[in-house]
Amino acid sequence: MERLDEKRGEFNLNVFQAIDSDNTFEQLKTELSIIKMHAQSLKLENQTLSAEKEKLEKTLTAFKNMPAIVGAISEIFIEKKRAVIRTHTGVTFYINIPETFKEKINIDDRVVLAQSNLAMLDVLPPEKDYRALAFEINEKPNVSLKEIGGLKEIIQEVEETVILPMTNPQIFKKFNVESPKGVLLHGPPGTGKTMIAKAIASKTNSTFISLSGSELVHKYIGEGAKVVKDLFKLAKEKSPTVIFIDEIDSVAGYRMENTTGADREVNRTMTQLLVEMDGFKESDNIKVIAATNRIDILDKAVLRPGRFDRIVEIYPPRTEDRKDIFNIYLQKVPMQKLDFEEIIEKTEGASGAEIKLICKEAAIFAIRENKNKVTQKNMLDAINKILKKNVKEEQKRIYR
Repeated sequence: MERLDEKRGEFNLNVFQAIDSDNTFEQLKTELSIIKMHAQSLKLENQTLSAEKEKLEKTLTAFKNMPAIVGAISEIFIEKKRAVIRTHTGVTFYINIPETFKEKINIDDRVVLAQSNLAMLDVLPPEKDYRALAFEINEKPNVSLKEIGGLKEIIQEVEETVILPMTNPQIFKKFNVESPKGVLLHGPPGTGKTMIAKAIASKTNSTFISLSGSELVHKYIGEGAKVVKDLFKLAKEKSPTVIFIDEIDSVAGYRMENTTGADREVNRTMTQLLVEMDGFKESDNIKVIAATNRIDILDKAVLRPGRFDRIVEIYPPRTEDRKDIFNIYLQKVPMQKLDFEEIIEKTEGASGAEIKLICKEAAIFAIRENKNKVTQKNMLDAINKILKKNVKEEQKRIYR
């Protein structure tokens, strides 16, 4: 009897286990179906998000291709989710920080903002990298005043107004005279403006920082003014310093009442340049030398006393000047006895740069003809080639 009860118990247990297995299988099928539906839903959601991402990327690209605003980060809040941005005009904005920039930004970093909604588009490189790209820095140029042919009156004026105040400032203090902060050199191209600036830096053992006025004009609003600030900050760090701004007319031209956005940016840059020139002191030991061949278009604010106190015209080499320049560039060149009177006469109106090129071209003609010395014919051929070529280029420029 007991054996029969055991058999019945085992049968009932097997029946229950079979029923439970059937239920589990059905439950798993139901869960699998739900998971598949959820996966399909996620797939559709992912497709929607991908389309939205592509749309946003196109919008971001459009923002980046438009002129943008540059600002500096003043404060960062709430786990780098919000920030206060200060623009060059002094206006501040409270903006969101995108996730992609949270780990890249710090206080005082420069950021690019969209004009339409001030969304953060980019983080600009550090100041020191930017300055290194913008300026040509030469700790001491290897150029002497003796290498500049002619221009004796101009060199004397430059020595009195720039070199003497930097090498012997006590003399000016004794007479209670402020030395000029800036000197403007103007004249035709190739007349030695850059060489004079380099020679001044060499004579005064100064750092020579050289840049073109066009390098101060930038795409982003306020960036040109920032570069000017960097320029004078760097000059103070490396004092004594000679700052040479070539083609200053590209950034300091006459201001018009009706201006475009680009013109306004140039005006901001020029204003910052004037502010910096007004701000530094004699004790900073900085001199600004600017060069232009279009003094007629410079703004009057640039030319007023206290900024460019001395305006020096660099004229084309006269007869005696051309003799000096030829002697400088031919002193190490083997040559036959030359008729310098004819050479000087035929180079009337030539610039110092053209005379240097004539001497170089004459030597090349002598090498081509297998000669040991430069001849009169080589010199005349070089004069004919260089001056005729430059006349044609000038005519093309005028009639273009």
